[in-house]
Amino acid sequence: MPHRVASLSLPLQRIEEFLVTVVPFNLLPKSVIKEVAKEILIEYYPKGTAILEETSLISFLYLIYSGIVKIERERVEYRSEGDYIGGINLIKGEKGYKAMAIEDVVCYLIPKGTFLKLCDKYSIFKEHFETRIKPLAHQLRKQKPLVSHLTVKLSDLIKQPPVTCNKETSIIAAAQQMAKYKVGSIVVIDEGNKPLGIVTKTDLTQKVVARNLDFKKPISHIMTTSIVGVDKEASYFEALLQMAKYNCHHLCVLDNRRLIGVISLHDLILLQGVNLISFVTEIERKNAIAGLAELITNIDKVIKVLFNEGASPMVIRKLTSEFVDRILCRLFSSLKCSSCCLMGLGELGRMEQSWLLPLKLCLIYKGDFSINQFREVFKKSGFTAHKDSVFLNSVEKLNIHFKKWLENKEVDKICAFLDRRRIGGEERIFKEIEAIAFPKDQILSLLYEHISKINLPLGFVRDQVLLTSGDFAKGLNLTEISEMVVHGVRFLSFLKEIRETNTFDRLDVLREKKILSEEKVTEFKEIYNFLNHFRIKFEAEWLDPGIFSNQEKILLEDCLRSLKKFKDFLAKAY
Repeated sequence: MPHRVASLSLPLQRIEEFLVTVVPFNLLPKSVIKEVAKEILIEYYPKGTAILEETSLISFLYLIYSGIVKIERERVEYRSEGDYIGGINLIKGEKGYKAMAIEDVVCYLIPKGTFLKLCDKYSIFKEHFETRIKPLAHQLRKQKPLVSHLTVKLSDLIKQPPVTCNKETSIIAAAQQMAKYKVGSIVVIDEGNKPLGIVTKTDLTQKVVARNLDFKKPISHIMTTSIVGVDKEASYFEALLQMAKYNCHHLCVLDNRRLIGVISLHDLILLQGVNLISFVTEIERKNAIAGLAELITNIDKVIKVLFNEGASPMVIRKLTSEFVDRILCRLFSSLKCSSCCLMGLGELGRMEQSWLLPLKLCLIYKGDFSINQFREVFKKSGFTAHKDSVFLNSVEKLNIHFKKWLENKEVDKICAFLDRRRIGGEERIFKEIEAIAFPKDQILSLLYEHISKINLPLGFVRDQVLLTSGDFAKGLNLTEISEMVVHGVRFLSFLKEIRETNTFDRLDVLREKKILSEEKVTEFKEIYNFLNHFRIKFEAEWLDPGIFSNQEKILLEDCLRSLKKFKDFLAKAY
């Protein structure tokens, strides 16, 4: 039987010190914590003692002061110091579940009435417990730091209606409109308010004044028709990414494809205080390899700024990939290769490059191109080529290489190649590669075999990782866990002949094709971001479980369970 000690005999200061370390009690005022401490009872459960049974009526919230508790319901969980038992059941008025002390356990017990009063009076306290019964994606999203300028929607940045004209408007009339409203651009629209083109101050200078063009000509003569449009619900960082990708200074904000505003680079600079797009501009300006090498060393600094300001890992990875793409194109153009195709593989191919890890590349070249010259330029730039990079002088040789990878079951190289994306050079060569009939069944077999070997741990017991074998590990391989998302989504995409390479883009198509539900797609995106948050934060692949809070461990366990179900789903799909 457990041994109970009356609360009056407890050292209240010790209880108070403990409560301020436990989420969500640390959110309560100190005066409230003092009062709660007076209500607490303490119980001691020897090893092997049942703390709760499935038929138990729960009368307390159990805060584990010391020891490990094994919980058995839909899944087996372990809880230790700083964790709690019974919160959701008290709120919902449900019966308990089986909870067993697997070593000597001491619990602080908060009476049901006290707990429910705290929930009624402090919404932030109750929300913590209620969040646990909401979808995993919602729980993971709640972990993100709230940084206003990173999460603000473009619709909230629109300060005035867009200045527009039709395609028959004269150049002089359009210029007068821009001057009247003090804007740097005017959007040419059709009768349905859909954008046809855009004209900026630079266009007026370079296309009209510099060429002595007749001011009375229609604005359609000088408008840029390749408009970059973004939805009004897009965030600040999504706009930043689009500007970096297309090297433009104006974005058309759309609502159901209809123009509702224009966001300029100047607007984003004012909001952010730092001009990240200038980094891209610098890439275009640098002519010497030494100058590009200097920029490469600064990419890490840019990433740290983005991370510290709260950008999501996928946004950081896309921007990093965009920076790398532009520098590679500058290096590539300096070689003046007339018949070449440069592709990114693996992370770079998926637009998910993390930091400046060695780049996985594939270069197919023809004619008298000097591959040694490319290697020398690449080395001087400061980049490092991954050992799995491929440099070949024909598409036929690439096909031979791929067959050898299949024969030797070099699955890492195959996976990297399936994520291929053209960065520079001739699209014709890239299309030749796309036309190769790779053996689908053989590739699927290897991909599935690779996924089946991923051993997802069960969770945590204190600061150790509990493995499926029942053994413990001192480190958590976050790379392997996050790669379960990448590999699983790649497998499904290849199975369903989806050509996108980016993991999120692949997920979106899988949702559109109703292969994965909206809920699951959202969940996998949040899991991938959550896991990569720690990889970027600590710049490591293996992490000590001791760095995670109890709440983070619980969420990581939920992520592992979700990925285990995904793995089972893939087995059925195959």
